[in-house]
Amino acid sequence: MFCLLLGCRLSQIWLLDGKITHEQIEAAGNCSAFVPWQITENRKSTHGIMLMSEYTPKTYTAMYYSKFIRPGTVRIDARPGFGDVQVSAFLNEGRGELAIIAINPTGQEQPLNLTFSNLKAPASLKAYRTSASENMQQAGQVTVNNNKAAFRMMSQSIVTLSGIIR
Repeated sequence: MFCLLLGCRLSQIWLLDGKITHEQIEAAGNCSAFVPWQITENRKSTHGIMLMSEYTPKTYTAMYYSKFIRPGTVRIDARPGFGDVQVSAFLNEGRGELAIIAINPTGQEQPLNLTFSNLKAPASLKAYRTSASENMQQAGQVTVNNNKAAFRMMSQSIVTLSGIIR
């Protein structure tokens, strides 16, 4: 797949990388890996995920997929996957770990309303957020009531909601 990327400010390249990762995982359906071509650089660039031993916003974006989606985890249906907020969900049945990754690339705060169907809902979800001013910061606890949860997504942010299903 060839992508032409225009009009993206260098300071927001991490958000674009999150969208591209989401789109590739969703488009591939049952993909088992996503491999970034360039892991590290010795100087700042738009390509490397890290700057040698220093984390960058792109590092934190990649962490949403590497920290919460561990071996044995499978992608589960999350609808809508595309829209103002892009959502994908992953479950490790053996460990009961659920990860919901949501990306808000828009310039406005957006609601994220979750309904759990055909899946036992966790009691609560921990939220972790990356934005222009945060790098995978804990962003609170989201309570799940009657198989529903709601969270406000900051503009131009990536959030992982993680929880345990028992």
